[in-house]
Amino acid sequence: MNTESWLNPPPGRCRLWLGVFLVALSAFRLWYIQVLPLSEDEAYYWVWSRHLAWGYFDQGPLVAWLIRLGTWLGGDGAWGVRWPAVLLSLGISLLLYDLCRRLWRDEALGLWLVVAANSSLLLAAGAVIHTYDTAQAFFWLLTLYLLALALFAGRRWAWYGAGVSLGLAVLAKYSSALLPFLLLGYLLTSRRHRFWLGRKEPWLAAGLALLVFAPNLWWNATHGWQTVLWNLGRAGGEWKFTLFEFLPGQWGLAGPVFFVFLVWGLVLAWRQARQGDESQSFLLWLSLPVLALFTLLSMKTRVQANWPAVGYLAALPAAARAIWPRLLERRRWRRWGVIGLVSGYLLLAVAHFPLPLIRAISPSPDNDPLARIYGWSGLGRAVAAELAAWHDAKRPFVFSQRHQLAALAAFYTPGRPQVAGLFLPGDKPSAYYTITDPARLKGRDGLAVVYGRPSLELLFRRVGPVRTVELKGPAGRVLHRVNLIRCRGFKGRDFRPPGMTGRP
Repeated sequence: MNTESWLNPPPGRCRLWLGVFLVALSAFRLWYIQVLPLSEDEAYYWVWSRHLAWGYFDQGPLVAWLIRLGTWLGGDGAWGVRWPAVLLSLGISLLLYDLCRRLWRDEALGLWLVVAANSSLLLAAGAVIHTYDTAQAFFWLLTLYLLALALFAGRRWAWYGAGVSLGLAVLAKYSSALLPFLLLGYLLTSRRHRFWLGRKEPWLAAGLALLVFAPNLWWNATHGWQTVLWNLGRAGGEWKFTLFEFLPGQWGLAGPVFFVFLVWGLVLAWRQARQGDESQSFLLWLSLPVLALFTLLSMKTRVQANWPAVGYLAALPAAARAIWPRLLERRRWRRWGVIGLVSGYLLLAVAHFPLPLIRAISPSPDNDPLARIYGWSGLGRAVAAELAAWHDAKRPFVFSQRHQLAALAAFYTPGRPQVAGLFLPGDKPSAYYTITDPARLKGRDGLAVVYGRPSLELLFRRVGPVRTVELKGPAGRVLHRVNLIRCRGFKGRDFRPPGMTGRP
């Protein structure tokens, strides 16, 4: 089979192959999401979805709304929590494909870009683990796609769609607010498209974005601007140089071979932009500043590997477009491309199915990157047993001062009870500031789900006894030790900051 037939097929065959690939991939993901236990973050956002609001302490509300929709249609389990993420990831793949078709009329490039992008954790992780990053990625890319339609295809209506999409992206995650500034930088430096700054469409689009985001602004204004202050504080914390932790994380996110392709492709794309390629200039403006910002930030504080992920959404097509002619013309480049695909999907297979490999190589689940998500169903059974053994007439409330434990106990305990989040001085803040109203619990007994032995005497008149629960993973090794502590007579004390109410 020659290069032309398999690497650069005609548009009809590209669409057929794309459809087969995405249907098979999505079907696998829809099966896999019910096999994988819920992560701490997912359980936490599931709790948000039980208390719908226009905002939460950590981020915007979009992930809670999507999970609420998912559990309403798909049941209140892991599958219901996650299936919206699978559809959003499918949408990301379709947008990447059509972006290549719209910008360069090259559907073969779009096909292989989708196949390559899905071989990396960049897309794969967000397709099966539902956090606010998945919704942000989809609406960020949708905004970028609509902007490309407006700028390069002359579709004026696309400006307004981009405005709505941008507002939803910011409702998913506040770092999406970078997008209009990136677009402004492109327009100011573009001779071809600078005239748009004098037209009404971009400014009306900005107004639409602000209108969509306005309810969250109102929520923040009525809750002491805690979300804004918290996120600014994360970037302005104590000095900690973590660049050499951040860069390997980015290498792992993109894949061992494709990270090199990506870096070299961006260098080539930069050259093309310097030579007047407007599409490459547009994509680089919407990607490189994001990647540079978080790289610089990693020199001051700890930056999680997923934080700059949206910067790759424009970087991927830019790099692919620059490298594509070399892949078509040079056998060595094609060989490395095949190696990148094979190695990427092999690493994903290891990440998706680590247990058989762990049992074959080592009995220790410490080698499993997903070990933290195992064992929590045992916590739910232990909480249910402790509540059943409580002989008082009035059943106690369940609580934790760690938001992850509170969420996991709520999700995995049979009957899905409401679990309160209480705070001791110095505890890490969370959305339980607004989910739990301590005044309503005053005088009641509580069952604490905690690590160690925190100073619960500050909250209750009498504390004890302590029962330690050992939670084991599939390999039989203890992964977590959690204490269940009986507490009598909640004092109603409230250690939340001033301005945070007990109502979402």
